[in-house]
Parts: sequence; structure tokens; C-alpha cells
Amino acid sequence: PQVSNDSVLQSLLSQATNSGHSLKDKIFVDCSTVHPETVSTAVSDLKAKSASYVAAPVFGGNPIAVDGKLVFAIGGPRHATEVVKPLIQDVMGRRVIDCGEDATKSSLLKIAGNIVTVNMMEAVGEAQVFAEKTGLGTGPMEELIGEAFGPVAGGYSKRYDF
Repeated sequence: PQVSNDSVLQSLLSQATNSGHSLKDKIFVDCSTVHPETVSTAVSDLKAKSASYVAAPVFGGNPIAVDGKLVFAIGGPRHATEVVKPLIQDVMGRRVIDCGEDATKSSLLKIAGNIVTVNMMEAVGEAQVFAEKTGLGTGPMEELIGEAFGPVAGGYSKRYDF
């Protein structure tokens, strides 16, 4: 059975909050993509234990992650995000976008980013089908997409033979 990021986060936080160990002043950083309501519940549950929740969903696939070039959308209590940011910036990510103290805003930015990604993938796919069907060729189209629209769009344009 498929397990959602939300249920994994809820399970992990339940284990932590019910462990009997003090969570006072601990900072929990979540880099997964979860629903804003899940974030809100996590914030409340950890606040009740005097701990902080920082939402830090990431943008970028495996090749970008390997190079430490991810983009993080970070949100949560200022004292906690200020501790976390130096551990991310220029280590795991090229950019940290501060979404403020409301951690749900980071989840909302991730959703908005996914909307852009899905639409970009659709546009690239349509352009490549057009190039193939008209005889233009996918090679020149791939080159144009990478050069004119950047490496992210170019990455979606690459074809892989499996």
C-alpha cells in the first residue's frame, strides 16, 4: 500500500511527542511535501511540547540535490528558522526562500511551485510532439527549450531510452 508523506510525518511526530522524552527547545525540520493542514497540526502538536516545527519543502530533482542546488521554502518561528537557514544555504541548497513565521505558507508555496512545474512539463511535451510530428525534430526543440527557457525546462525536455 502507498503511504503518503502526510501519514509518515504524522506517525513520526506521534512517536516523538509520545516518547516521554522532553522536546523542549527542539526544532523539527520537515523537507517533504505535505498538506498545509498537516503542517498546522504539526505546529500545534510540537508547540504543546515547547518544540518548534519548521516547514522546508524543496524544489529540485535528484541531479540538483546531488549538487547541493535545491531551493527551500522555509517557514516557522523566526528563532527556529534562523538556526536552520545556515545549515541549508550553500550546503544543501542554493537558495532559501523565507515564507515567514506561518509554516503553512511554505506548503502553499510548494503547491504553487508544483502547479508551475506541471504546466511547464505539459508545454514542453506539447512543443516536443509538435517538433516530432512536423519533422522539425526534437533535437533542435530540446536545444531551444534549454537555451531560451532555462535548465529546468531543458531537463523536462530531455528524452531517455529505457
